Amino acid sequence: MKTCKLCSKSLSIDNFYTHHSNKDRLRTACKECLKLKDAERYQRSKVRKAETNSLWYQQNKESVLNRSRQWQANNPEKIRAKRWRRRTVSKSVFSDDQTFSQKFIRDLYTECLRCGTAIDLTIDHVLPLSLGGTNTLGNYQVLCRPCNSSKGVAIVDYRTEWHARTDI
Repeated sequence: MKTCKLCSKSLSIDNFYTHHSNKDRLRTACKECLKLKDAERYQRSKVRKAETNSLWYQQNKESVLNRSRQWQANNPEKIRAKRWRRRTVSKSVFSDDQTFSQKFIRDLYTECLRCGTAIDLTIDHVLPLSLGGTNTLGNYQVLCRPCNSSKGVAIVDYRTEWHARTDI
């Protein structure tokens, strides 16, 4: 048993990190207190960095804007692609046909095509909209929210694996 210097609790040795220079080779504060202390330090640092960045931007606004304009002039194809992706994503959400298609897909597949759960199902795009995918029936698949999040912008079609498992 060892007592934490910050919270004054007596805890088992497993609750302390090791430290090479202390006699007992353990930190003086417990793991929980050190995690809280690190989280507070991170938040203070985050706020301080945001303030510093804002001040720097205000002092160097013209040079930043000039650099941005120069980059845009030198990279018109990247600007065009960025605008195209943004336009595709902004058009992706609200159309009657899409709503019907999504309901149809959700009725067809009653479980996540990756893990098989039937909870918190979402519509996923096989080819993501940001990579040029479309809102068509052939680009939809049903995944639960965790599987959809872990897939990210990867191009993975779980429908073929699901059909092979279920013999449909």
